[in-house]
Amino acid sequence: MNGCNVGMAEARLELDFTQESLALFRSTGCLTGENLQSFHPLGDQMFDLDAIFHDVAKRLYIMAGMAGFLAMVPLAITSTAAMVRRMGAKNWQRLHRLTYFATLAGVIHYYWLVKSDIREPAMYGSILLIEMLYRLRMWTAKKPQPVPVTSARA
Repeated sequence: MNGCNVGMAEARLELDFTQESLALFRSTGCLTGENLQSFHPLGDQMFDLDAIFHDVAKRLYIMAGMAGFLAMVPLAITSTAAMVRRMGAKNWQRLHRLTYFATLAGVIHYYWLVKSDIREPAMYGSILLIEMLYRLRMWTAKKPQPVPVTSARA
């Protein structure tokens, strides 16, 4: 979850400041988040797959976390430059919008997991909310029309 929040914030900086070098850090942040998330359930159950499947079916917060994890698998697989070329930039970008769902599922997972002190999950949820409101504004904003240049003679 942290990796995706960092990745989305870095994507925002990249668009604001047109610094393409931030793309490497965004990719690294999201892949680190995917790696940590993939070992999280395995480590909790000591690689006992039956126990993992039983927990997913039994506990709602684990189901939310697993949904986020499963949404991140295709993102990790398609995060290379070769996959971007193979899929085409538009399709790749469409697929990578799953990041928002995966991050939301991670926030919900963490919120349901923590029962007494919800400050940290609320902080992650606030970061996600701010990012989503900003993205919504960017998606719905009309693109400015170019102003024709005229020469002024005195």
